[in-house]
Amino acid sequence: MRICQARAVASVLPVFLVAGFAGECGAQVIAIGDAGFETAAVSACGFVSNISSGTHPVWQPTNGGEVGIWDPGTCWDMTPPEGQQIAYSNGGGAKQVLGTAAIAGTTYTLSAKLGRRGNPCCPFSSATLELWAGNTQFGLRTVTAAQAPAAGAWQTYTLVATTPAGLGAGQLLQVRFGAAGTQVNFDDLRLVVGGTPVCPADIGGTGGLPGADGVLNNNDFVVFIDRFFAHAPSADIGTTGGVPGSDGVWNNNDFVVFIDQFFAGC
Repeated sequence: MRICQARAVASVLPVFLVAGFAGECGAQVIAIGDAGFETAAVSACGFVSNISSGTHPVWQPTNGGEVGIWDPGTCWDMTPPEGQQIAYSNGGGAKQVLGTAAIAGTTYTLSAKLGRRGNPCCPFSSATLELWAGNTQFGLRTVTAAQAPAAGAWQTYTLVATTPAGLGAGQLLQVRFGAAGTQVNFDDLRLVVGGTPVCPADIGGTGGLPGADGVLNNNDFVVFIDRFFAHAPSADIGTTGGVPGSDGVWNNNDFVVFIDQFFAGC
């Protein structure tokens, strides 16, 4: 549940000139460590299979397949939607045990951006997102080839799941991702309490840094403007008619969606 307040602090101006507004919207965001896969620094155009080797500080392998981190730089056919690095799976899986205990009978929403290589080398096979509480899997979403993003593109997928009513206390939440067969790319994982994903307008943290923090305020506006004019994928949040979603085009639709969701508190 979101409890929101928003107020205009300047006269209404064209959307390009909105200079003064403030909004606060609290959301119960559950932290995922290195959700954008930036911790283990990789040289530009390089990659390292450090998840599958078990050396990453928070992500661990779930099977013997290959899961790693790479920095596409200017050498590859993928542009990270957040930060500089992304994760990849060539048939492997990874998990992270969070520091938050699951609550019985509670709904959680996990979202992640999945990417499909534009190179003929790597047709999208299938990918999975999972939610666990201790040793209990309570949520699974499989993204099939028919549901995959367009070649060379990213798309956000969500998994909404509710823990069993009889779940014992102290079971730590766990997120998992993986793929079967050919490569799938992952970035920007987010977890919240409830059945609503993190607000698309929540793209800026404290100090004008990109990243959702569960609060809608001027930091989000600063980051949105900066990333919009840089044509960064994370600012592509609106489609034709002001409908939330990504369409690969940076135009007034994105502004309309941002302003609408900001003042509505999503």
